[in-house]
This record gives sequence, structure tokens and C-alpha cells, in this order.
Amino acid sequence: MFPRHFHACGLLLAISLPAATLQASPETLTVTISTEAGKSYRRQRLPDGTFKPEFYVMANGGLFRGTTRDESFDYVTYEEVAGKLKEHLARQQYLLADKAADADLFLVVYWGQTVPYNDGTYRNSVDQVASAINDYKLNRIPSSGIGGGNLPMINADRGPPSEQNPAPTEGLSQIESAMARVQMENLGRDSANLENAKLLGYLDAINERRHLPPWADVSGITQELTSDIEEPRYYIVIGAYDFRLMQEKRKQVLRWATRISIGSQGTSFDDRMAQMVAAAAASFGQPNGFRRRYFGDPRVDLGETKFIGVVGGEGVNPVKPVEPKK
Repeated sequence: MFPRHFHACGLLLAISLPAATLQASPETLTVTISTEAGKSYRRQRLPDGTFKPEFYVMANGGLFRGTTRDESFDYVTYEEVAGKLKEHLARQQYLLADKAADADLFLVVYWGQTVPYNDGTYRNSVDQVASAINDYKLNRIPSSGIGGGNLPMINADRGPPSEQNPAPTEGLSQIESAMARVQMENLGRDSANLENAKLLGYLDAINERRHLPPWADVSGITQELTSDIEEPRYYIVIGAYDFRLMQEKRKQVLRWATRISIGSQGTSFDDRMAQMVAAAAASFGQPNGFRRRYFGDPRVDLGETKFIGVVGGEGVNPVKPVEPKK
């Protein structure tokens, strides 16, 4: 680790450095995990400190509404997902029941890929607003002819009002219509973002920050969270329901849920499924809320350095380090 402050000597050593290259570990991955537990649900511990075993049965829940599959899902079967979950659930003392009568929990597993908001139409609507405003300005700004007096409109020679040459009132109407379309697109964007935020477990994390002033979010986490839900993401969701209440009273009472997701661009579900499950395993059944786990770190490779001589002398100015932003 480099020191925070540097002191310059009278001489500077000249070192040849090859162009730095940023290399990311092939295992670099950011896994978002959101966990919740019912108010009445708490794991019991045995005298040795370990969790008291709970037994479950498991079912394939399929895709959530509004989400999709890609070709990488074709290489992953339900048995593979269930097998990986079974392995990590057992480490948290959740054990597969030998028969339904022994089950405490009914686990439903969903996985798929979110459909992000398509901002193509939104961008077009914004462009239409800008175009309508520019057209209106062109038809309202007088020319700078010599001689003063009543100056003609800059586009007065373009003929009667038309779609390309609107009258002033028509120009205002076009601006209002374009802005109304942008507002409708914003409503659609908010609706899509809301569904993805709920599915992925981002909703509370975003709501906690939405009223913060911009200067308070120095790390840019709010924008980062919004970007996440507006990109396609692979997800795995495990919902644990009270099995006995389902059987005896036909009630669906959620005891705990774990939501796991990663960005799907540049990767595939079959490559990352096992890592996603492993990243969230310690949170199964725990009310840990929203958090992220990072695997791998980007690293800078400077290559081979070469000493090529000494430059400078007395009076060499020290280089003032820049304090990291807090």
C-alpha cells in the first residue's frame, strides 16, 4: 500500500513504465442479496450454538410474471438448482424432509431474467421536446436586419404554417404534446422500475435514499441502484412458507425469503448459478436486509519497470498528493 503523503528529495529517479493495463479477475462478480423474515419467525439454537434443524420440501416456481429466459437457462435444470440449494441449505441446518408429514417449510424456487425498461421511446420523446422547442424559437426570433424598425420574423419567408413551419400557437401546442409524451414515458419507466425493484429486493434500499439531497449521496449509490434495476439481471428467489398452515388451513404464510441477483450482461446463468447460491447461503432464514457481496478485484498491471537515469536537481518541486474524496 502506498503512503498517503510523499516527500520529494532533491533528485528524481527517472523510471520507464509501460502503459498500465487494467485487468479484472475472471471471477469478478457483484452479487446483490436481499433477505427478509416474518416478524414471528426466528431460528432456534441448540445448546451447542448451532441452529435447530428445520425440514422442508421444495417446488419449482418457474418464472415471475414480466420476466424472461435466455439461452443459458437451457443448460440448467431444476434438479441442478435444487441440488445446489440443498447443499447450502444443509449448512444452515435446513434439511430436506424424508416425507411431507415431517416438513416445517415449503420452499418455492424461482429463477429467470428481468426485463429492463426500454428507454428508446423515452429518448425519442425527449428529442421531440427539444426539436419542438427549437422550431418554436426559430419561428419567434426576429432577424438582425440593418436599419432597425419593424424587423421580419426570421422564417417569415417560409410560407404559410405547416407541419415543418408551424404558427406560434401551433408551436406551443407541439411542445406541450411532446412534453406530455415524455411524462407518459416517465410513468411507464417508474412502473417498470417498481416491479423490478420489488422482485429483486431493491425497493426499501432505494426508498431509504430517494429523499436524500444530491450532495448527501457522495458515493452515487442511489444512481447505482437505479441503474441496476434498469438493466437485465439474473435472479434466484427462494420463498419459504409455513408448510403445516398450507396443508391444514390453506394459508400461504411467508416465513422468510431470499432474493439473489447479478447483472446478466457479459455473463451467463449456467456459469454463475452456483456462485449466486453460495454468496447468499449464510443469509437463508435471516432478516439481513439488503447487501452486496463482491468477488474478485480489478488489478492494475504495470508490467516491467526500468531504471533509465536521474533527472532534476536542486529546486525540484514536490508533487502534492490529492486527498481521496470522502
